[in-house]
Amino acid sequence: MNETYLALVKVVMDQYKLDPITSFHGVQHWGRVNDIGQAIVAKNGGNSDVVKYFALLHDCCREHDGKDPDHGRRAAAFAKENRDLIELSDEEFETLIFALANHADGPTSDDPTIGSCFDGDRLDLGRVGIVPDKEQLSTDVAKEDEFFAWGQKLNEKDER
Repeated sequence: MNETYLALVKVVMDQYKLDPITSFHGVQHWGRVNDIGQAIVAKNGGNSDVVKYFALLHDCCREHDGKDPDHGRRAAAFAKENRDLIELSDEEFETLIFALANHADGPTSDDPTIGSCFDGDRLDLGRVGIVPDKEQLSTDVAKEDEFFAWGQKLNEKDER
């Protein structure tokens, strides 16, 4: 990881309102979203850098672990405020902003990068006792039985 990314991590952590370790939306979740999203990108050709930033930022502005429908839009605003720490082209950045702002609203996407972001997050719903609905997944990769089962298995290691 480069210095700019690490500086962004520090800014995220300094403003994060939840406990980063015990929250269902904390760093363990962010890591799994990245792992799952990167595995999808490796198969569908999406942008791995956008997925990396999405994983870090998508829940960074949550106010609590319960229903928080505006957290994605707050994360998008946070990303815009910290644009200088996000090393993406303008086009990649706009993709990131769209994924952040819309991930909590439940849409799917045909865009391989946005779909990888959405599915990386959704395949980690098992951490809160929810088995994702395959109809709510964007990518064919995430819907594959073997991949879907792997995503579910990852969050069994979360022993909060």
